[in-house]
Parts: sequence; structure tokens; C-alpha cells
Amino acid sequence: MMGDDGLSAAGRDTETGFLDVAANALAVMILATMLLVVVAAPLRLPGDTPPDTHEARLRFPTDSDPVMRPLYRYFLVSDAGVVAIDLDGLARACMAAAGDARTAQGQMGLIVDRRARRDWNHYRASLRPDYAVLKAQSRQLDVEELAAFVATLGEDYARARVSPTFLVLPDGLATVAPIYWALREAGTPVRWFAARYEAAIPFEHSARVFELPGALD
Repeated sequence: MMGDDGLSAAGRDTETGFLDVAANALAVMILATMLLVVVAAPLRLPGDTPPDTHEARLRFPTDSDPVMRPLYRYFLVSDAGVVAIDLDGLARACMAAAGDARTAQGQMGLIVDRRARRDWNHYRASLRPDYAVLKAQSRQLDVEELAAFVATLGEDYARARVSPTFLVLPDGLATVAPIYWALREAGTPVRWFAARYEAAIPFEHSARVFELPGALD
């Protein structure tokens, strides 16, 4: 049966069904677009300021190349002053003795674990310093000596990428503080670790150490 507009009932139903499908498809596309916009938008907590997209005018170079890590020289700091630890001499003595060895600065125990397939340079060592000897070799730094000491360490880092590590005893904090901040101000990388008279000082080279947070700092 034909209607007044010339379309049959079946034709009108077909047209209405097509419009319903098109409307539903359009609604799905709009919903999907809204979801993508919401998901892609950066999340910010209430009160956060929007990120600055302007390019920075200043460039800040890194202090050291993370691929080429520096070597380290070790110093013991106490109330008597600062003294360099002859770690190479201790290591050579341990290798010659195939284990524990003693030098004038103390005793070191060395364990080389060849079962560590991930790192053939794996070792563990513990140093028990002879504090009487090391304190006798230590010296306090006045203003001029401090400046010369910091300058020498800076030259060592610039020339051979050797940076200082200070093993600080509890009574050496006042001694190491001006040295540490002078090196920081000069831009020389520096590390320090707390040491105790009653405990051995551990050294270790292993894959586990390099996987720890901050190991490449």
C-alpha cells in the first residue's frame, strides 16, 4: 500500500532503520573520540600548574659522562685530618698472598669469586685500617692547603677522570665538611661514606652492586 508521500510502509521502515544504524554508529564514534581525548590528556592533581612548553634558554651540561665512569681515590678522614689510602698497594699484597694480606696501613681480606659468570671482575674485600698509623700520616688542612688540595683533585679529575671518595669516621665530620663543599663548588665529583672504628670497610665489585638504585651516580 502506498502512502501519500509515495513511499510504502516497507520503504519507510528501511529508511528509519538506516537512520538508526547511522545515528548509533555516530554516537559510538563520538564516545570513542571522547574516551581517547580523556585517556590521552595528561593527569594533573588539583592545584598543579600546567607544564611549560617553551624551550629553555640555558643549557646545563652534565658533570660527567655516564658511559665513562670516573675512577676513585680513597681518603680516610678523622679528627687527625685527611690521609690517602694506598688501595692499590693493599690489592697487590692480597693478590700476591692469594687472600688476606697486611701492609703498613692495615689488613685487607680479598675474595675473588670466579663462579660469577656475569662479571669476571667480581670480588669482595674488607679493609681493617691501622688507625694509629693512618692518623699519624694524616694532616689537617689550613685555608691555603685546602685550596691546593681541592685544586689538585680537580686537576686529577680533568686529566684522568679520577674523583675522590672520603671514608669519614664519626670524629671526622668537621674535617671533611669544608673539603666536600669546596669540591662541590669547584664542580669536582665527590663521594663520601660513613665509616666506624669497630667495623671493617667493605669493598665490592659485582653485578648486584651495579643493579642497585643510584649505582651509576
